[in-house]
Amino acid sequence: MNQLTDSSALALANVLVNDATCALRTLILSGNLIQDHGASAIAFSMDRNACIQELFLDANQIGNDGLTSFLNILRSSPTRTYAALCLDGNPADAALLRDVDHQRQASMLLSQLPKDLGVRDRLELSGPIVSTYLGSDICDHMCQACVDILRSYRHLVHVDLSRNAIGNHGAYDIALYVAMNPKLTTLNLGFNKIEDAGAVGLAQALLVNSTLTSLQIESNLLGDAGVRSLYVASFDNKRSALTSICVDANMHGIEGNRTITAIADAKKIALSLAEATPLVLDLSGHYLQRFGANVVCDTLRSHCQVLNLCRNALGDDGAAAIATLLLRQTALTKTLVALNLRAAYGDAASWRDAHISEAGMLALSRALSENVGLQVVDLRDHCANKHVVASWVQMLQKNATLTKLNGLTPTVFLSRYHI
Repeated sequence: MNQLTDSSALALANVLVNDATCALRTLILSGNLIQDHGASAIAFSMDRNACIQELFLDANQIGNDGLTSFLNILRSSPTRTYAALCLDGNPADAALLRDVDHQRQASMLLSQLPKDLGVRDRLELSGPIVSTYLGSDICDHMCQACVDILRSYRHLVHVDLSRNAIGNHGAYDIALYVAMNPKLTTLNLGFNKIEDAGAVGLAQALLVNSTLTSLQIESNLLGDAGVRSLYVASFDNKRSALTSICVDANMHGIEGNRTITAIADAKKIALSLAEATPLVLDLSGHYLQRFGANVVCDTLRSHCQVLNLCRNALGDDGAAAIATLLLRQTALTKTLVALNLRAAYGDAASWRDAHISEAGMLALSRALSENVGLQVVDLRDHCANKHVVASWVQMLQKNATLTKLNGLTPTVFLSRYHI
């Protein structure tokens, strides 16, 4: 501590700018009385002196104006790098101090890009590589800089951001880039700190992306909701090119794995139905969820006569898909979507996830009223409140081809409700 003030800082800045023989690489001014004016002068001199690599101005009297000068200098020269720029212990806002350090790190990242990146198709920014020159892994605040790099080199198809410290906010930045449909085909986000919220952000990008073929996001912090969102987005995007999503070693459990299996099985069924459609399609007990119903609705051809989707936890979305199918499939004579909850899923099963509610049942009733080919329909073990029962009565009164509904003849069924 030498009690240096702004006047001393101005003198030092003048030497750094005007003395051609000055080759100073490290300047330590810690613990003095330098304020905003002196700090701004030193910030300006840093930009004009190519030799300075390390500057320590911690524990002075520098406020927001002084720190803003450093931030502006860093932003105006993004390829100019500093191994150390220590401004801790000054009476400036902590957020502004973080911004200065983040900008310094972003400049370091840009400066270390391979000289021939313009002709490469791969960018390696994994933690072990980045930490050798940043001194740390890529965190959320660095992801925007990474995205800026990707936008500048649009030919890149393989990007490795694994083994960093990317969390939800960083995942959002990356998701915005993926949603723009770049040429990127392989994205590695494995071994980061992304949670369900970040995965949902990535899933929104997958809903519109048509180029990505492989997403590695293993060993993060994804639960069932995060894993499900990624797989469902890939399934729902009919233009998706994704063939591989790796979520190994995350925190998801049975429900997440069920979704993965259901979608994989549904895709296999789609391939099978594309080759040939059987007269009897029995998919009962596969826990296909609504994905199986979507596939059947999209790919089932007109000569199938019997469809069995019992014990698949279709839910309302699955019911809507089957209703759409029934409106156009007049060759079907028998449709089974009963639940049989206990037999299918055991005592611990979730009724809410597996059964079809009033909305789904009413959609099915409307479709059944229009389908004049069906003779046998089984919708048992789902919602059967007064509105649903009333829809069944109206359906039976309108559709004379049905011989059995929920195991009962129309006469017996209607007699139960005194009709």
